[in-house]
Amino acid sequence: MPRPALLHSVFKYLLLSCLSVSK
Repeated sequence: MPRPALLHSVFKYLLLSCLSVSK
């Protein structure tokens, strides 16, 4: 089972990626 912290880190990374694309 993946750790919640790892999942949160991935989600954070994806969010930053979306913001970068928006700009």
